[in-house]
Amino acid sequence: MTCAGGSLSDMWTAAERTYSVPAFMILVIWGSLLAPVVGGWIAQNQLLSWRWVDWLTLIASGVIFVLSLLFQPESYAPVLLVWKAKHIREITGDPRYKADAEVNQASLLTRFRLAMFRPFALLATEPILMFVAIYLIFVTVVLYSSLNGFGFIFGNTYDFNEGLTGTVFLAIGLGLCIPGVALPLVNIWTRHVVLKRIVRGESVESPPELRLLLAMVAAPSLGISLFWMSWTNFPNISPWSDIAAATLFGVGLLGIWLSFYAYVIDSYEKYAASGLASVTMLRYAVAGAMVPVALPMYENLGVHWTLSLLGFMSVALCPVPFVFYKYGAEIRSKSIGHLLMTLPAFANKRTIFIQLSDDIDVNSLKIFSVTKALKFVKMSRNTLHLRSETKPLEKRSFLTPATTNALIQAGYTVNVERSPMRCFDDAEFEAVGATLVPEGSWPTVPLDHIILGLKELPVDTAPLPHTHVLFAHIFKNQEGWVDVLTRFLEGAGTLLDIEFLQDQEGRLLAPSGFHAGYCGAALALKAWAHQLVRPENPLPKASSYTDDAALLYDTKLSYTLGVAVAKQVPRVIVIGTSGHCGLGAISLLQKIGIHDSNILKWGRAETSRGGPYPEVLESDILINCIYLSGKTSPFVTSKALEQPGRRLRVISDVSCDNTDPNNPIAVYNEHTTFEKPTLRVKTNSLPPLDIIAIDHLPSLLPREASESCSQDLLPSLLHLADWRNAISWKLALDLFRKKLADSVVAAATSNASSSLTATGAPKAPVSASFSKRPVAERALSKESLGFSRVVKGAAQNFRGSDRVI
Repeated sequence: MTCAGGSLSDMWTAAERTYSVPAFMILVIWGSLLAPVVGGWIAQNQLLSWRWVDWLTLIASGVIFVLSLLFQPESYAPVLLVWKAKHIREITGDPRYKADAEVNQASLLTRFRLAMFRPFALLATEPILMFVAIYLIFVTVVLYSSLNGFGFIFGNTYDFNEGLTGTVFLAIGLGLCIPGVALPLVNIWTRHVVLKRIVRGESVESPPELRLLLAMVAAPSLGISLFWMSWTNFPNISPWSDIAAATLFGVGLLGIWLSFYAYVIDSYEKYAASGLASVTMLRYAVAGAMVPVALPMYENLGVHWTLSLLGFMSVALCPVPFVFYKYGAEIRSKSIGHLLMTLPAFANKRTIFIQLSDDIDVNSLKIFSVTKALKFVKMSRNTLHLRSETKPLEKRSFLTPATTNALIQAGYTVNVERSPMRCFDDAEFEAVGATLVPEGSWPTVPLDHIILGLKELPVDTAPLPHTHVLFAHIFKNQEGWVDVLTRFLEGAGTLLDIEFLQDQEGRLLAPSGFHAGYCGAALALKAWAHQLVRPENPLPKASSYTDDAALLYDTKLSYTLGVAVAKQVPRVIVIGTSGHCGLGAISLLQKIGIHDSNILKWGRAETSRGGPYPEVLESDILINCIYLSGKTSPFVTSKALEQPGRRLRVISDVSCDNTDPNNPIAVYNEHTTFEKPTLRVKTNSLPPLDIIAIDHLPSLLPREASESCSQDLLPSLLHLADWRNAISWKLALDLFRKKLADSVVAAATSNASSSLTATGAPKAPVSASFSKRPVAERALSKESLGFSRVVKGAAQNFRGSDRVI
């Protein structure tokens, strides 16, 4: 019972605990209720002695203990991470892979001292835990006192024998089933409320206080049941009245226990076991002591006044869930207990604390200056996590060593995932004070860490509970946008898309298009020259360049060869020259040596007249750099390609909006990659036409593109500590909420339309893609260790000293 809260928190998410916690609590309390039923009938049986009560308990507990040893898997994430690290050491033969629990080993005495200290520290410093303990102690006292009290209530008043008196406890058990069923229904109702908030563009955060809704109904039920039982306990009133009151008591009992247990678990997460340990110990100690005390109470005060006294105490405690529901978040934010939970567990982290406050002694785990300690906690919570990029040949980085250093100097903690592809060495980040963490570890970091990344997240269905900052490429309703936003909806996470990050005047704060246009123009020239020299073969694999000089040298080499074969300079049309992307394309063309007379620079003025556009077909190369924000006339169509006299050989679609229904380059429908840079369009006329549609073109110049983008973003990144109050991030949040609402509507519309077959006959309803997989916080899987069950990944990360595979 003491550690059950921590185990429940380990194995299930907050949403899943809506079902697991009621089941657990019902089973626990039913054990207490079945004991007097079984014991009562054994005591009445002339063939069995009272010792059989203990024998049956020993047999049942022994069987359960053996089954648990054989079939219950480990659920504590730090232990699982130790196993995983060991497994990788065995596979790779590299002894440097270590889990945090191995790196930060502490003596048994230190761990014992911490385990003994934390529960009492939390209880002594957390107002919430204090009142939860008082309330649950009182509820348990009432339950345990009924072990003797039912003998007076039903035995003395109605002449029930021991067997029947014990059987009456089943009425309480019946009452337990009602809140056990009600809590999941409350959760379903809460989900609908959250969805409505999303549609209205309001905040969708679900605080732990929502767990108290059931207690707000159960608390009055407890007092009512006690007064009801007290003043209807007369021989001339049917015993069914008191039995019904006992059922209502069961409703109040489990409703309060469920709500407060779930509230503590959600509030303290991995420290829930510590929080509940102190509560459980006191609850059973005091309640157990009340069993012998209850007997003289009923003898001296009588049934009516004993139950009335308990009823008055219940009324006094009734406001507790209402007060916590209204002020709980504020109380938790100011509590010293939350500070204590952030204390490092191991002595070898002492130096980290000493740098910030000499008044904190980690070895003795005593706090001498709460103010200075809170300063540490405030800083430690501003943690940024740079994830590794998973897109093939994506070598850019959201942060550079220079911007990482600036963030660290501003008080941030920066964790950088190791990456074999990133253009910056891991050592460069480590040298400026960043902490290196395993590649792909972002799903298991604490929820208050902000995840930074450049390109889209890996395709998956797992919910996303963190705040993510990235170029998402979904806010223009690109393919799969509903699926991605559904993951954020399920995980209650947030997406801050830097593609649309802007100030109050609407100026973009991350103009990353320059290098996209620059590299798109370079590939276009290479593709043009290659097609002239070897028209039957596609352009070979493209690789990144160390710097701009290397890219210019290679591009000019190809360009010169193409000009020699064609015996003329190519005519290039660039559409979208008013933006950074178009300017980058023109800059590359001019550096290569193409005169402005051979570069058609088009903006909105030229495209606003509507198609067709013969100038496109009369050019050798089309570079599309527009920002697609709505419907526009196609720049080129399949029909136009069949017209005689076409010169167009290469289209570099830098904008890469092929999944957008308004794509103006309506002759292809798939991306290309650096592995296969070009796509040959099927035409019945010559010359051939190759498409370049790579959605991360700046990776050709990864270092320079990273430095430019990261430096532009730095002023905004410095406000991430308080991003909800920073104008640019607030605007990004508003946009996310709007698109989230749009995705809910789109999913509902899609499901409604797909619920009818082509003939109009209804078919089975389709869910709105709400995945049942565990949230990203629980991404650690035992499958990698030979197990099939998925469990929660806690805040501690698996760390290798040099690299992680």
